[in-house]
Amino acid sequence: MYKLSIKTILFNGIALALPLAVVAYIVFRFFVIFEKMVLPAAKLFHIATVFGELTLTILAILLMLFLAFFLGLLMQISYVSNSRKLLEDLILKIIPSLNNLKLIAAEKLETGDAAGAWKPVLLEYSEGIIPSYLIEETETMATFSKVKIPGTEPGEIVILRKDSMVYTEISISQLRISSRQFGKGLISLIEK
Repeated sequence: MYKLSIKTILFNGIALALPLAVVAYIVFRFFVIFEKMVLPAAKLFHIATVFGELTLTILAILLMLFLAFFLGLLMQISYVSNSRKLLEDLILKIIPSLNNLKLIAAEKLETGDAAGAWKPVLLEYSEGIIPSYLIEETETMATFSKVKIPGTEPGEIVILRKDSMVYTEISISQLRISSRQFGKGLISLIEK
């Protein structure tokens, strides 16, 4: 076991607390908005105080679940699904680092929904073996984005013919760990 400094522990705590605080604030604001939406209907049916103050919260949660279910049904329509993909692609062009978050989330949740996401790979071609993202692939060609070390942000774009290269898929966590260590650990991934 290794020792952690107080400074490291403090910064790790802040790094965890800030996103949790933002999420908690957003959820709280949604509850307030949905409670305000539910209040007129609850007063109309005289159920605003059946369970006391908790009634509006329960109704707000039910409304949020209904809304999520309805939006899930809308996603079954190809037009809505395609427009979501177009919007997501536009956002990824503006903020490329969001793709890393998408890959991490798909890996952590084990959803297998990373089909549209970039795949982290080790790309082998004339320049050597380079950590990259596979962006697009056809029968004869593939588009890659080289990873900027020490981060995992996309960098230079390379389009190669398939007969001039080989790639090995790796997980985003393997890429992140080796990238933070300036490539240490990549050789063990290559030799597998």
